[in-house]
Amino acid sequence: MIMIFELCSFVAYSITKKHSERSGAHFNNASKRRSSLSMTRTGIHHQSPFPMWSYFLRRLGYTVILLWLISVTSFIIIQLPPGDYITSYIRQLEASGQPVDQSEIEALIRQ
Repeated sequence: MIMIFELCSFVAYSITKKHSERSGAHFNNASKRRSSLSMTRTGIHHQSPFPMWSYFLRRLGYTVILLWLISVTSFIIIQLPPGDYITSYIRQLEASGQPVDQSEIEALIRQ
């Protein structure tokens, strides 16, 4: 799905680039030579000697950064609620009207 989106965005970019070049005063060959992609009848050709490796390493880098951000966000969300499980359980019992004595609290902590 992502590959389709990237292909569509490249096609849209190349169409707007061709349109802007045609509407200009003259065609600039230097800008075409500096482009990292060239479109031919057979498809997209990269001028880089290792285009797939650079693409793969870039995607791998994005994946590592994304996993790190998800891990940090999950950790922060888990740490946000105040107290621990036993404290919240005791407060829940007290809120429901059940009396909780010290021996029950110590039994819950030992478990």
